[in-house]
This record gives sequence, structure tokens and C-alpha cells, in this order.
Amino acid sequence: MKRKSFLEKINTIIWDWNGTIIDDAALCVDIMNTLLKKYNLPQIGLKTYRTLFDFPVKKYYEKLGFDFNKIPFDQVGQEFIDIYNKQRHQISLQPGAKELLEKLHAAGKKQILISARKHHSLLEDVKHLGLEKYFDHVIGINDDLAHGKAELTEKFFKEQKINPEKTLFIGDTEHDIDIAQGLGAHFFTVSNGHNSAARLIVRTPFVYANLITLADFLFNA
Repeated sequence: MKRKSFLEKINTIIWDWNGTIIDDAALCVDIMNTLLKKYNLPQIGLKTYRTLFDFPVKKYYEKLGFDFNKIPFDQVGQEFIDIYNKQRHQISLQPGAKELLEKLHAAGKKQILISARKHHSLLEDVKHLGLEKYFDHVIGINDDLAHGKAELTEKFFKEQKINPEKTLFIGDTEHDIDIAQGLGAHFFTVSNGHNSAARLIVRTPFVYANLITLADFLFNA
């Protein structure tokens, strides 16, 4: 793939939020360990987390040992969200995130943020981090337990008549790959988010250590 010629063909960038633009994987591990301790389940580290994290998130919780016949998923899932929301303003951007957003903005690319995060919280976080000017659309979910990102993306594509051949997804999970593939769009992934490089490389050769190396690929011939 020729770098410059590839980017010239792209007019729309679809961004994931958690783990891609913001660096929140370690926080998610800390919160989950709080819940695992509460429910007498084994603790995990960041490496294990990146190996296990999945969508739908209920599937991930089951991998960790939660028995939803004993503890309702909505209960433990909401506990996680409540703790996350109290600490979310401590989260920083991934290395190179703002710089790449700026470069793509300067190159005239339309940038769309679609996340499995509640819509009003997502808007608040984008504003808090000073990123509003980079996004033409910010789209979050209505369900606080992370259902429906794929459906949101598909709906947006149809309503906006997005051409998938001119669209690039940037994400950090296998779920992001699934969404992009389902719509026939291009996709690149970073491995410093919520899924490990070992998992991602099985699905695609376009795995980058972080957004700095991705920016280097896109802009430096």
C-alpha cells in the first residue's frame, strides 16, 4: 500500500474513542479489579485484560468468571460505569492523538467519532480534552452498558451516504475491525488500547504500536 496515494483516496475518518484516542485501558483494569475483589473473583493485569476484553462486554465479564445467574449483568455493569464516570477526567490522550487529529483536519479529512460510550458523556469528554474542533460528528450510544455501536455506525453510513471505499476506521479492538469489515471500509488498528497486538495481527496486517507510528505511516513517505 502506497502511503500518500492511500490517504488521497480517503475523505472520511471514523474514530473509536476508548483505547484509541484516550488512554483508559489501565483505568479499566483497576476498576475491574475492584469489582473482581468485591465478588471474590481472581484479579487481572493489563496483559490479561487486553487478551480477554471483548464485545459485547457481557461476554468479557463472563470470561472473568461472573455468573449472571447469581449477579445480574446490569448490576455489575452499572457499578463499573459509575466508578468509571467518577474518574474519567483523570484520563489522558493516547500519545500522538491530538497531533494526528490535527494533521487529518489540516488535510481536509472529515472526522467522525463513534463510540460505545453514552452520548452526553462522550460530548463532555471531547470538550474536556479540547477536541471539539476536529470532529464533524460525535456519536455515542443511548445504552450505558455498551450495546449498539455497530448499529449506530451502520445507521450513520446510510443516513450520510458514506462511501466505504473512501472511509478509514481507526480503532483498537477486534470489534472495530468487525464493524469496518461489515461496511466494506478500510481500517487500521493500534495495539496500545484494549486488545493486544497478538489478537489484532490475526485479523489484519495493519496493526500499529500507537498513533505516532500510524501518523508516520500516513504522512511520511
